[in-house]
Amino acid sequence: MTLPGDRPDYTCQMARVSVAAATAVLVAAGFFLPVWELEADVRGLGMFREGFLRLQISGTGVAGDVQSFNRFSGQFGIRPLRPEQFLELRAYPVAAAAAVALPLAWAIQGRLWQRRLALVFLWGLPAGAVGLTQLRLALMAYTRDPMAPYYMDVSALLLPVFGVKKILGATLYTRPGAGFLCLVVAALVFTLVARRS
Repeated sequence: MTLPGDRPDYTCQMARVSVAAATAVLVAAGFFLPVWELEADVRGLGMFREGFLRLQISGTGVAGDVQSFNRFSGQFGIRPLRPEQFLELRAYPVAAAAAVALPLAWAIQGRLWQRRLALVFLWGLPAGAVGLTQLRLALMAYTRDPMAPYYMDVSALLLPVFGVKKILGATLYTRPGAGFLCLVVAALVFTLVARRS
């Protein structure tokens, strides 16, 4: 015979499952939406038909005016942007899948290691996006060709991961995308719920 006090707390478990499901949706959205965006106002250069060049990085790859951006950056000796060489984009789907599966596993099984590992992946995604993007931007600036038509100091070419930079007649804006915000919200929501459970 099962006493009322012996019954599992299904309400608490269902609440955990609901939050884990919401976390999974946010991570999935963060995977497909842009995590990082760049917009370059190149109207003052007179070398592009487009007034603005745009790049977006998401879990599906690099999108936007990649060829035009390579033409622009090539003037300063920066190597062409080749998305197929971004190893971190190959690891991103695996990390995102773990960030989806671990909160769901914890909500169902309630194991401490699952919760801790879920937090590592959930916070690791936005932190990794910032760190690896800044690393890529630094590599672009530090590995430039010294024989470029416009040779500039590293500090003049090093873009901030989030911010504004002026290079000659162009103004470059770098900012977090909607996907990055989804990842941060997912990590915050799960953190708050996991601490109370």
